[in-house]
Amino acid sequence: MKILIVAPYYIPYISGMTILVQRLAEGFVRSGHSVCVLTSRHENGLPPEELMNGVRVVRKRVLFRMQRGAFAPGITSALAGLAKDYDIVNIHAPFFEAGLLGLVARLSGRKYVLSYICDLRMQGSPISLGKAIESLYYLSVKSAARHSEKIIVLSKGYIESSRLKEYAPKSVAVIPPIDTEKFVRVADVSSFKKRYGIGVDDVVVGFLGRLTHEKGVEYLLQAAPRIIEKVPKAKIVVAGEGENVAGGLKESMKAKLQEHAKQLGLGDRVVFTGFLDDRMVLEFYSRCQVFVLPSIDPLEAFGMVQVEAMLCGCPVVASDMPGIRDPVSLTGYGALARPKDPGSIAEAVVGVLRKKASFGVEREKIAALFSVDKTVKGYEEVFDAAFFPGKTK
Repeated sequence: MKILIVAPYYIPYISGMTILVQRLAEGFVRSGHSVCVLTSRHENGLPPEELMNGVRVVRKRVLFRMQRGAFAPGITSALAGLAKDYDIVNIHAPFFEAGLLGLVARLSGRKYVLSYICDLRMQGSPISLGKAIESLYYLSVKSAARHSEKIIVLSKGYIESSRLKEYAPKSVAVIPPIDTEKFVRVADVSSFKKRYGIGVDDVVVGFLGRLTHEKGVEYLLQAAPRIIEKVPKAKIVVAGEGENVAGGLKESMKAKLQEHAKQLGLGDRVVFTGFLDDRMVLEFYSRCQVFVLPSIDPLEAFGMVQVEAMLCGCPVVASDMPGIRDPVSLTGYGALARPKDPGSIAEAVVGVLRKKASFGVEREKIAALFSVDKTVKGYEEVFDAAFFPGKTK
């Protein structure tokens, strides 16, 4: 198959969505497909076109930005030219122009499949302006959903509670791709301990992700005093990008979180690491006693970092929200906490720490549930049904 993926961002920008698209695109290539990713040129220094790990990447200049949205009209015109060269068009949303992209694909004689990753919320805008922008966006994405052959989602539970719930009957759940070979527990975590001052007896309660509103990290910090009261050696390690996020520093919660930790008197019991490279991420997961994903917003639809932590032998505490709850619910490797509830988070963390040795969840079970190959196969099945209904296996 020749597959054209259209997404608002692609690597080197790092987010759950870009990592998902990267793993999916490269997985398609390994399966013998020809793949092009059409996306925004979110940094001026990036080449307009390049081949990355077998994936053709075409980037179009950003005309203007609105919060995390990068508006690149060239994507729409490029789609009109590229669509005829590909068998399949796969549009990933949130994408403000999703409806227009779907229309252009149809006018170019191509059906398409919409991958609906998560709802969109406008944060920090005046309420009336934010609501107006959201209304326009949902007119666009619902148009894309209406005309899409199928809608691929991360979980049925998420779309059934989302702003696109009316389209749930035409949706197919495909679990996001996790690199099960990359994320393995490592024995040597000395570099991580030395760099961030982690003592031998410290009990590491970790978070990894972009420091943005939807992650809910402030509620983990609010839970920290209660955790430390029960587990005096607990140290909260907040890892992840706090500056290079879509929307820039206006979107980042880093400064607010650091000030919040100071006001809570956490002192050296909380560490902000900033961005971690691949090796340091493995050391981080391997040194954590419990990983926490305290998400609070529908912008969070799954949380692949949870599975990465599990693959490295670390149980998880996650918010009990549609999509976000799935890794813990499917594996039993951790506990769920009420969103925006520091007491519930603290109780879940302490509970997991106390019974960590008794979980007995084998890594092979987790790897079998989540893998790039499994995701690619799921997409291939949707594409075959939508685009090649007469194809026999």
